[in-house]
Amino acid sequence: MRHFVTALVLCLFVALPVSQVFSQPLEPEDHAPVEKANNDDSYFSWAAASFDLSAGYRTDKLNWHIAGNLQGSDPNVLSELTWSDLKIYQLKLANRTVIKNRIYVRGHLDYGTVVSGNNQDSDYNGDSRTQEFSRSLNGVDGNNVWDGSIGIGPRFSFFESTIVVCPMLGYAVSEQDLNIVDGYQDFTAPPATTPIGPITGLDSRYQTRWKGPWLGVDLLFSIPCTDGPFTKIGVMFTGEYHWVDYDAEANWNLRATAGESMWE
Repeated sequence: MRHFVTALVLCLFVALPVSQVFSQPLEPEDHAPVEKANNDDSYFSWAAASFDLSAGYRTDKLNWHIAGNLQGSDPNVLSELTWSDLKIYQLKLANRTVIKNRIYVRGHLDYGTVVSGNNQDSDYNGDSRTQEFSRSLNGVDGNNVWDGSIGIGPRFSFFESTIVVCPMLGYAVSEQDLNIVDGYQDFTAPPATTPIGPITGLDSRYQTRWKGPWLGVDLLFSIPCTDGPFTKIGVMFTGEYHWVDYDAEANWNLRATAGESMWE
């Protein structure tokens, strides 16, 4: 199991009325006319939710390597693949829900299409990436990535909701489905025998999966606005610490023994 920390700071955001799901009490203000529902136990009487659908651009990278044996030696890095400058167009759906002004739920689901990128495949005979004997420089063209995450925790507000703190427990899943195309053998030394030049027919795939629980916190600091089109202006911070199980599946289409190889 691996672990890592992610943190995102959104500085100087404008809180429109929909953002009140995070920072404002759910009860209507005195001057706002409200039509009461017949059923006091209806969903809208005890919960408020906001949804955000967005499209954008993101970049990814991935580094993967194996050793010469299961003990992690002989050499400690035998083969290494790196994907860099992955350009991805992404669609994302995000949700924030407050229940009874006390329970806070945050989640998102996104899907992206990989449009381009670079790949390098290197093999070594010595420890610490020494005595390189094979290197290919390749392209990335197509396939996809997706991520999903959900978390829940108590919501604490202070100073008339100008400060809101939400410690959270959640679970996340991410997947990268990457290909390797347009191959070019850049360097060859014994024992490798691949000739320098284009690699005909290269169309390999590598699929990663990252999943596990996380602990996090959402913080909101806001300043009410009495004039202008906005209700408040503030700063929001989101931090998460992940425990991750990783596995991957690869299909090297030019290997002499066709089929799939699995690493976990």
